[in-house]
Amino acid sequence: MNWIFRRRQNRRAVAVYHSILRMMKQEKIRCAPDRRHLAINGGFRGAALPIDFRIAVEAAHNRVLLLSRLPFAVDSGRQVDVAMGVAYVNSLISDGSFDYDMQKESLMFRLVACYGAGTADPEFARYILFSSCSAIAAYDRQLLLLSQGDMEFDRFVKAAREVALHS
Repeated sequence: MNWIFRRRQNRRAVAVYHSILRMMKQEKIRCAPDRRHLAINGGFRGAALPIDFRIAVEAAHNRVLLLSRLPFAVDSGRQVDVAMGVAYVNSLISDGSFDYDMQKESLMFRLVACYGAGTADPEFARYILFSSCSAIAAYDRQLLLLSQGDMEFDRFVKAAREVALHS
């Protein structure tokens, strides 16, 4: 009985994966499918910085995971400000979150979306991708400036709040 459930889960995951891939091809988004892992690597040219991402369909958890590493490292000495900045930005966005790894001195955006029987729909895929890229593009420049010491934390908060008001 358990193998029937897993087979159904896998079929649903493959359908969601193909839906995401179709949407990306329709939107002419450069991508590299990884069929073996039900994942897609892709990217955009953002307003300030490039946005590279990996979308993975996780059959065992009925979810889609989008990860995007920001293309810069956090300067040493800026760790506390960046950690507070990430926490502040996360309080402003509704879906997804930025993660800060202090050991690797890196920032990443993560969005997790669960799917059910009816989500092999291109709109589901479009929402995951474009809401993530919108959040990244909205805050990547401010996070870069904060992480390099070119923006003080109080100015960062004002800039992030301004972005949130206009998005």
